[in-house]
Amino acid sequence: MIQKIAGWALVTSGVVGLGLTGYLIFTSMELNLLLAFLLAVSILPIVSGIYTLKNQRWALWIGLLYFLVQVIRIETSGFAWSFESPISFSFALTHEHTHIGFNLFAAIMLIIFIKLLRAKPNTDNTEQSI
Repeated sequence: MIQKIAGWALVTSGVVGLGLTGYLIFTSMELNLLLAFLLAVSILPIVSGIYTLKNQRWALWIGLLYFLVQVIRIETSGFAWSFESPISFSFALTHEHTHIGFNLFAAIMLIIFIKLLRAKPNTDNTEQSI
């Protein structure tokens, strides 16, 4: 049950991201490097989510990494680290030009993926190999 929630969370995040990227491409009428990157980043969780639903362990690792990079958000006047999927729930502390955020949704999903990866692999599925 938890694996289905994790898989559908990835698919939903990817589909919403794909829609937003398509909207940005449509409104700007050009495909630049940033939009191409966003397009690829939107397809990755869809693929990972589908294979998570098919009980492939390698897809769990991709999902774990996808949510891991989203947990912390840092923005200063000289440095920025911000990677958020379209589905997020963030808290932030702000002082002058410094912004430190915590994505609660990504942290919960990260815990779910760690739990799924620590669980004993299901031997019923013979397609476990990469």
